[in-house]
Amino acid sequence: MSERAWFVRLTALALIWVGGVEWLFGRVISRMAASPALEGIGRTIIEVIGRAGLFLISTSFLLALTLYLVEVLHLGATANRRRDSTVLALATFLAVFGVLLAAHAVLSSVAALRDAAWLSITFNVLSLVALAAAATRGALSRSLRATARGGIVLVALAYGTWYYSVFASAVGAAGGPNVPGGGGALLIGEAAALAAPVLFFAATSVETGRWRRMRSWLWPVLAVLLFSAANIADIAVDQGFTGVFTIWSVGFTLYLPWPLYAMSLALFLHALGTCFARLPWPDSSYARPDVGMGLLFLLYAGFYLQLTYQHLLAILAILLLGRLARPFSPEVAIVQVVPPVMEQGSTASELPDRHTATT
Repeated sequence: MSERAWFVRLTALALIWVGGVEWLFGRVISRMAASPALEGIGRTIIEVIGRAGLFLISTSFLLALTLYLVEVLHLGATANRRRDSTVLALATFLAVFGVLLAAHAVLSSVAALRDAAWLSITFNVLSLVALAAAATRGALSRSLRATARGGIVLVALAYGTWYYSVFASAVGAAGGPNVPGGGGALLIGEAAALAAPVLFFAATSVETGRWRRMRSWLWPVLAVLLFSAANIADIAVDQGFTGVFTIWSVGFTLYLPWPLYAMSLALFLHALGTCFARLPWPDSSYARPDVGMGLLFLLYAGFYLQLTYQHLLAILAILLLGRLARPFSPEVAIVQVVPPVMEQGSTASELPDRHTATT
């Protein structure tokens, strides 16, 4: 592989692990502090873990921004070589947006600009355009299966309702006309996000036939049993701790019957496991580590895009699911053997092999 391919792969692996720890510590385990029964050393440990998760947000953001910019620039260079003006225009806009995204992260840390409405609205408009453009390209790609394209459309629809709610809230805060349906739009978006794993499961596990292997259901079934037990316990004690965990970790309010969420979780985990399974999938298969990383980043981003980092993860996930970014695709160096030139008075065994390597 080329040096660029090694760099991208290592950055992607670092983001998977660092981003995963940030999500687990900062948005899952830290929510245990909401329990009034947790006191003493237990609460102290949970608070320390939560602070560690918050500390990792900056590192995760830098890794995600690096991966995003390298992949977008590579997408633009590839489109330029292929004379694909549409993808080149998309890559150019995404590259510019990446620079603006980094600038927004700096500006939003300034106290005087932190609550500026114009900055928030401008950023959300640019983020919506970037996400919609990447999703449209992926949804129209003929190289993807119909189920994969449908999954991308559902993800884009879910995030679209989030942007709508943000704009509706901004208009109301500015004293403008009342924009109806902000909260209702989020309910539609949550339903779309809940249905997306069904299509990604069909595009990966069903297409490859891995869903027939009983061992592949081990972790999904365990996760569903744990989630179901938590919901049943919530019903018994009437506390709602499962809802606290889900709304902080992935942004779901659990307004639909909980078995639907359990089924979606099982299909999501199975699709994720299929993408990362070390099996001889055909080259045309959608079940690849790049797609699995896109599914992971959807989990890390969540449904409520409240941080610049979450916006970045959501757009990066769309690029990966649409196969526009491929950090795990190998770039193999082609070695060309040049036959040796016989010098007068020498034998072939005395001459070294001469190789010319091209990438």
